[in-house]
Amino acid sequence: MPPGERTAPALCHALARLVEVRRSGFADLRDHPLAERHWAAQSLLPGFDRCEIEGEGYPGAVYACRGHPEGAFDPVSLEPAYARLARDIDLCLAAPVWYPLRWQRGESFVFARGERQISWRLRERLPTPMVTLKLEEDLSGAGWYLRLAVETLH
Repeated sequence: MPPGERTAPALCHALARLVEVRRSGFADLRDHPLAERHWAAQSLLPGFDRCEIEGEGYPGAVYACRGHPEGAFDPVSLEPAYARLARDIDLCLAAPVWYPLRWQRGESFVFARGERQISWRLRERLPTPMVTLKLEEDLSGAGWYLRLAVETLH
């Protein structure tokens, strides 16, 4: 199932788990090493694969996955999936499970050539978890993809 297509319940569970394990540098999700302080990772996010963890400890580690819908050769083709996934993330992070914590959605940024980014963070003192959704160009020439990451803002 491509990212952003009816994934809200599984996505909400995955985001809660990722926010929980970020304090360990996502150690439980590490698979084989790709480079120093860089691992392949288990995919918890529905519709996403090619997950990686960069950094080995709190608060510096980042868990990020790519979603590769078929035929994504320009950013316009991914805009509907990007918008659906952003809506799903909004719903997940507004759920009562987070009470009394409240997530704040940042501005949506549009970059050169159509790349986009939205970030959400908890309204509390730093360091705080951050969820980031990006629509990015694959610089290897393989088209465009969605990237969803959980990290700690510090």
